[in-house]
Amino acid sequence: MNRTRTLLGFICLVFAVVFIQPSMVSSAEMYPTKPVKLIVTFPAGGPTDICARKLADLAGPHLGQPVVVENRAGAGGVVGLRFVLKSKPDGYMICNLTASPIVIAPHFSEVDYNPLTDITAIVGYAYSPQPLAVPVESPIKTFKDFIEEARKRELTIAGSGRIAADISMERLAAKEKWRIKMVPMGGTAACLQAVLGGHTDAMLNSGIYEYVRSGKLRLLCLTTGRKSKEFPEIPTLKELGYDVDVPAFYGIIAPKGLPEHMRKKLEEAFTQAAGDPSFAPAVEKASWEFVFWNGEDFGNHIKEMYKRSEKDCREAGLGKYGNEKK
Repeated sequence: MNRTRTLLGFICLVFAVVFIQPSMVSSAEMYPTKPVKLIVTFPAGGPTDICARKLADLAGPHLGQPVVVENRAGAGGVVGLRFVLKSKPDGYMICNLTASPIVIAPHFSEVDYNPLTDITAIVGYAYSPQPLAVPVESPIKTFKDFIEEARKRELTIAGSGRIAADISMERLAAKEKWRIKMVPMGGTAACLQAVLGGHTDAMLNSGIYEYVRSGKLRLLCLTTGRKSKEFPEIPTLKELGYDVDVPAFYGIIAPKGLPEHMRKKLEEAFTQAAGDPSFAPAVEKASWEFVFWNGEDFGNHIKEMYKRSEKDCREAGLGKYGNEKK
């Protein structure tokens, strides 16, 4: 009887080692076993949303599960980013990151997340030129005209809110004594409606090249340091003599604490998606420039841009640094 019990115990032990333990290990290695949700922090229909959906569609097959996009807009991207960073780091909730909520918002208001330690960088995939434009019917033909007019009266500019380009333009206007007023509209569609409807004098937004091509808008300048490949004749603010280079990047991140095997699986899938021949043209059509960073490089880029924005805001006395001595 004892020998029989011993034999049965041995058989159960073998069963546990051979069948149960491997299944537990493979369950982790099989990630993902259900759809992954990608939070887009701006409204549907704009370039941020369009590029994120394209990337999600391309990444899904490499993950073996669909990447489902959900829009959670508000506060220049803070609402959506906060939602993701407060979620469980289980690999099923990731975010399409834009520069604003991570390198701008923390300098203007208290946020309940740490922009440098609460994220897991997956990949970065685009850079945005952030152009300033006016309707083609506007008497303002060049950026020089814009400056001259802004010294005569207050010019209104439709923007997305507390994003890098808006802040940089306000900083520059304060320094140069231009009279401008940024009007936060929330997204590209709302900005276009405002400027084309005559409610604002200009707009500052990345998703406008389609309307430049169709003859509805005129480009005046780019607030970022890089030139536009499609419109190389349009000057950057740096070329015009102003020390402005707006941090404007896009990528995929997850909450801190994401297990390494999940981070690696996501990085591999989104790397392949970004390298798909159809992705770069989609990015360029959305008025952006395709620039790829792996997870480590993207994380370092975010930190570098955060420090640059902090320096700029402190020097200009903007946001939380308004009462500090310059």
